[in-house]
Amino acid sequence: MTSFTSPLGNKIQDNLFKDIGLNSPGEQKKEKSQQTQFLDLFVAQLKNQNPLDPKEGADFLAQLAQFSTVEGIQNMQNSISNLAKTFQSNSALQATSLVGKNVFAKANESTIKSVDQPLKGIVNIPAYAQDVQISIRDEAGALHKQFTLGNLSRGEIPFHWQGVPGNYSIQASGMIDGKNTHLDTYLSSNVDSVTIPRNGGSLILNIEGIGTIPLDEVKTIG
Repeated sequence: MTSFTSPLGNKIQDNLFKDIGLNSPGEQKKEKSQQTQFLDLFVAQLKNQNPLDPKEGADFLAQLAQFSTVEGIQNMQNSISNLAKTFQSNSALQATSLVGKNVFAKANESTIKSVDQPLKGIVNIPAYAQDVQISIRDEAGALHKQFTLGNLSRGEIPFHWQGVPGNYSIQASGMIDGKNTHLDTYLSSNVDSVTIPRNGGSLILNIEGIGTIPLDEVKTIG
């Protein structure tokens, strides 16, 4: 155990400094990087090899290659970690900008809160469709409105309905290649709040009158 002599002539044990979380005044600690440690060991290995049985150059090159591979993996892990942090920051900024915005989200249910609030939507036609219809029903299943759109080419067709307050379901269908096919609808409403998943997945929007919808199921924003 080493000791340090103070200006007053007293000897102080090293462990007393360590007990209070300090390095002793005479001790200088230098942390070496992994690269420096590897090179020190590599040079020592070269100096101390048996001159009568020297190692092949390929062996040393293999060691260098292994170290480079490990170092590359560590750098890649650091880059991925930094990328994940950047993604989370961007997601947070994106979330704050969405609150209060009007969006068209993939849904087949919506709520009308007042007579001044029409139900607006978009029906997606993936291919040429015949006899396209949109039906709007209340919670009891009663039909309130039916749009007969006829034959339509591929595209997005907007619709709106000035109904009475209540909860409604919207169903759209058409004949595609001779088969009655369900068609996706996107309904308009405001974003009340946004949830940022911890696993880095898609943002979850809490949409007024519709519920929670992943951001990737939103057709338009604004």
